[in-house]
Amino acid sequence: MLDPGQMLLLPSLGAALLFLLSRHRAPYPGSPVIKALGCALLAVAAIPTAPLLALALALSALGDWFLTLRGERHFLNGLIAFLVAHIVYAAIFAQAWAPSMASLWGAAAVVLAGIILAVWLYPGLGKMRRPVLAYTSVIVTMAVMALQADYQPGLLVPGALLFMFSDSCIAVRRFKSDFAFSGELTWATYYGGQLLLFLAVMGG
Repeated sequence: MLDPGQMLLLPSLGAALLFLLSRHRAPYPGSPVIKALGCALLAVAAIPTAPLLALALALSALGDWFLTLRGERHFLNGLIAFLVAHIVYAAIFAQAWAPSMASLWGAAAVVLAGIILAVWLYPGLGKMRRPVLAYTSVIVTMAVMALQADYQPGLLVPGALLFMFSDSCIAVRRFKSDFAFSGELTWATYYGGQLLLFLAVMGG
């Protein structure tokens, strides 16, 4: 018999795939729900055994909802939701803190990548400079914590790096210039990252 997590995994994947195939038409009626459903279902699956993970995923679903909508206010609300989600993720990873020399070198590389991205984006941020730089600091911290965590590293580390890459794509699209298949790449790496984090923590 399938446990609740396994039962909800397939519908979550289905919702994510549906949004990927229809995202070029978003926002359309129901698109915020479809986009948020992928992480929302994972959040429900995590509630019984990993409530902090459920909270991070629920906040991510809320961020997905806002980022489907147009306008700077919705973008900022989405940014806040994801910022808090990354803080919760960092708290989860801190519970399994087990740094090594290799992970520390990896953390240094992640920090350097975050600094380079922030410096590159900075001239075009305008009045969004403070929230975007704060967000960049938090997601870098989340990725660094993931590198030091003793969950399943083959899932956790790629998941955190995919999440960071996806957010970087959003920043480039919004504050620099769009590029071919950027939306598809952003969504695929984002949901893939969330799924890997879910599997790592639930199995860890």
